[in-house]
Amino acid sequence: MHDDTVSRLLESKTPSPLAAVAPDATVTYAVCLMNHHDIGAVVVMDGGKLAGIFTERDVLRRVIEPGLDPRITRVSEVHTAEPRTIAGEESAAHALDVMVAGNFRHLPVVGDGAVLGTLSMRDLMEWLVQNPQMRA
Repeated sequence: MHDDTVSRLLESKTPSPLAAVAPDATVTYAVCLMNHHDIGAVVVMDGGKLAGIFTERDVLRRVIEPGLDPRITRVSEVHTAEPRTIAGEESAAHALDVMVAGNFRHLPVVGDGAVLGTLSMRDLMEWLVQNPQMRA
């Protein structure tokens, strides 16, 4: 639907706690968390505030390619700081536009000063499949 908001998409996802790590977590820990939850990104939270996002792409480009040891490398050394975010009341269509324009697959959702969740490109593709009228 045209009025589908990002918050509504988050509500429809399988209930799970927000996957988050502290900046001093190891890359190995963050990757294990992503694997356990079958997700491609975790938010990096520092004192209750969004410090960044750590994605599969970060692992490949910032850890593996330069040859860093994931057992000792801290997420704070290799995460994407100050990621683009989207407000929960924004439309799903706008979220898709933001992700395509920014060339990324994960987008933290914020509202009332907190991180509400993470929207993935997979979430938006499922939304498009369920809403074929949204395809141009």
